[in-house]
Amino acid sequence: MKKLTALLLSVGVLFSMSACSGSKVDDKALDALETAIQNVTEMKSADYDIQMEVNASGQMVKAGIDGTYNFESSKPQFSLGLDLSASGQKIDDYVTMYMDSNYVYTNMMGLQKEKEAIKDTMNQIPSISLDKDTLKIPKDKMKEYLEEASIKGDTLTLVFDKEKLNKELKDNLNSLASVNANVAGNSVANVKDATIKEVKLVVKLENGQFRKADMNFNMTQKANDKEEEANIKLSMEFKNVGKNQQVKFPADLKTYPEKKK
Repeated sequence: MKKLTALLLSVGVLFSMSACSGSKVDDKALDALETAIQNVTEMKSADYDIQMEVNASGQMVKAGIDGTYNFESSKPQFSLGLDLSASGQKIDDYVTMYMDSNYVYTNMMGLQKEKEAIKDTMNQIPSISLDKDTLKIPKDKMKEYLEEASIKGDTLTLVFDKEKLNKELKDNLNSLASVNANVAGNSVANVKDATIKEVKLVVKLENGQFRKADMNFNMTQKANDKEEEANIKLSMEFKNVGKNQQVKFPADLKTYPEKKK
């Protein structure tokens, strides 16, 4: 698990790099991506599904999040379910959450159920603006990372430049490990080398609207003189967008006790 943490920290470096300008980058593809991301703010009702799979150091970890939201009315409703799978063990409904009638309800594997007023929950979350201006993508900065950006029909494909990313990754790896060693364990500092083999993002649109994104991240990492393959797959999908989806709540929701302060 510590090696998986090291992998995820390396992925984080990807989004803080800067390098030279790429080629084969179609501005139309980046414009379409920006518009699709901005239009997410107008998706007031939908079913959503997020899947993440991490395969590294002989371990496979999967996480799945799905649910429904409906913000069409003055009383927004929301549901979320988290499933986990690791080392051959699967836990369905590890956490389920619901939002209704000014309350957020949480169920931890059926063992702990509680509710909290939405206003109290929001006080614990940093204020985040989700307007269109906030969701504008820095196209010029993104170009620096890209080898290719293309659009064909309703499919956007972004391929990141491995050589440039690897140069930045190697330059930052030692400092990254030093800063995070105490947080993630000393094994992070033992990651002496890492090489990105592929970073690819494919986005599916529907009438210019965001519907699905699939990211594939492949790399090798060397720790304790042992080289290992690592792969991360991330998928996000929206369905039934704008169809006034009704959120399904469990029958015992009203029995959840108030969260102790």
